[in-house]
Amino acid sequence: MKRKTFVQLRAIALATLFIFAMMTTAFATLDLDATSEIASGVFLEQKAENDSSGNAQRILTAQFKPDGQNTYIKAVYGGTLGVLSTVGDYMSYVKDTGANAVLAINGDKNSDYSVETRINEPVGLMISGGRVICATKDACTAIGFSANGTAVIGEAKVSVSMAYDGDTLSIHSINRLRSNTSDIFLYTSDYGTSVRTESNGTEVVLQITSGSLAVGGVLEATVVSVEESTKNTSIGSNQIVLTTRSSGSNGKALKGMKAGETVRISVSTASGGVNWSEAVEAMGVAGYLVKNGAVSSSSGTADARTCIGVKADGTVVFTVIDGKQSGYATGLGLKGAGEYMAQLGCTDAVYMAGGKESTMSVIGSDGSVITANKPSSGEQLRVVNALVLVAPEVVPVAPDTGTPVPQDTPSLAPTGTDTPADPTGTDDPNTTPTEPSAGVGAQIGKAILYGLVVALGIAIIFTGGLILISRINAAKRKKARAMRKRNSPYAPMPDTRSQRQSTSQAVADAYDDDDDDDEYDEDDYDDYDEDDDDDVPPSHNPSSSGKRYI
Repeated sequence: MKRKTFVQLRAIALATLFIFAMMTTAFATLDLDATSEIASGVFLEQKAENDSSGNAQRILTAQFKPDGQNTYIKAVYGGTLGVLSTVGDYMSYVKDTGANAVLAINGDKNSDYSVETRINEPVGLMISGGRVICATKDACTAIGFSANGTAVIGEAKVSVSMAYDGDTLSIHSINRLRSNTSDIFLYTSDYGTSVRTESNGTEVVLQITSGSLAVGGVLEATVVSVEESTKNTSIGSNQIVLTTRSSGSNGKALKGMKAGETVRISVSTASGGVNWSEAVEAMGVAGYLVKNGAVSSSSGTADARTCIGVKADGTVVFTVIDGKQSGYATGLGLKGAGEYMAQLGCTDAVYMAGGKESTMSVIGSDGSVITANKPSSGEQLRVVNALVLVAPEVVPVAPDTGTPVPQDTPSLAPTGTDTPADPTGTDDPNTTPTEPSAGVGAQIGKAILYGLVVALGIAIIFTGGLILISRINAAKRKKARAMRKRNSPYAPMPDTRSQRQSTSQAVADAYDDDDDDDEYDEDDYDDYDEDDDDDVPPSHNPSSSGKRYI
């Protein structure tokens, strides 16, 4: 085979490799650095790049402005506080109620208590549908949303008290495991079917007659029974249970309660805290990232993060940062996460459970719930609760109005970690369930197209290799045939010496095997090996099955 032909084939193959690499790179950028309007006014950006320290980062950021009616947030748990579910399952539950759930992030982690009777309790305060699901007199930080959608972040410090027979007693906590103290603890059916106390005490069963456990509200109940030296009392329908250690003044007060008498229980915001009476949804958080515009943490240990921020104009930001996945996502420390949220424009920002629990679920183009990020555990873990965003379907934009412009997002900050239900029907009755929007789920179609491009590139390279090998083998066969013909006893002999010399020279010129002209080096063929598919983006699997809601 002539060197010119070989060089041409080599150039074609190299050009094919170059085009293939450019196409795969373009599709990877399209999939990993895309902004989608997954619901009307809800923009989700997927960012994949290296930070200023050269570490790979993958970040999902959703921005929206809740109005309390069409776009709002629900704090969801597993029906009872002992039931854990995945973020995807919480989102599916809200969808099943008829609301157009489009996005969800994790709340508190699974604490994995070693004592079987203990449950995984939410951090601090939790309000769902206006009802207090969990609370304690100890101060904590929480994020809440009012009926008009306004978000508030601040200290959650509530006071729970009971009035009985002219006396007023303080209640330490609502739906939290009773510690070995003389404080009074209150339990509702949100906690489970029993109070799960591990040591004997005095436990009083009351039947609710009016009101509910809401901040700023009053609940009235009638005493059903008083049990001494008992534990793990059952909680019936529309009942509450008060329990304390038998010794001490509170134990004596509960022992003195009589069946049929009325108890009034009130919940209020303690002095110095945010007024949580306006919050219809609220959830305790692990801590601050940004407070009054200033980054509030110096921790630099990189890990996956789940963050919530609020801008001055009321825009809410949900951010999930993948981490601890070598070569894919390093993650950020609390300081780095705070700097990122501050660059987004958040005046206040907090973080939820991070690490393996960090998860974001979104609505797919076919209406299914899909995992948007890549949890470091390889799958969605079951968590105590989640925040679910409900928003209307994307409204098509008329050609002359232009396309909505998403919020700006900054470049990644340096790495820098520590990781510290069934809701009542409060959905706006005027909100009509709609078909889920197309959005991030459309990335699946892009992934399929990307796969086709990969397959086509491989086919082109493979075909080029076959053509190259075929041409080389054909040249070798042609040369062999000529040599056989030259050495055949039936070949006509030249008549004269000059003719013999002329013929010999012609044959030598025709089949010259000079290495300079027809050299074929095995190493040259190696240049056309198929390239590894390093740029294929990871797949996002739907959330795993979870426990059913009660």
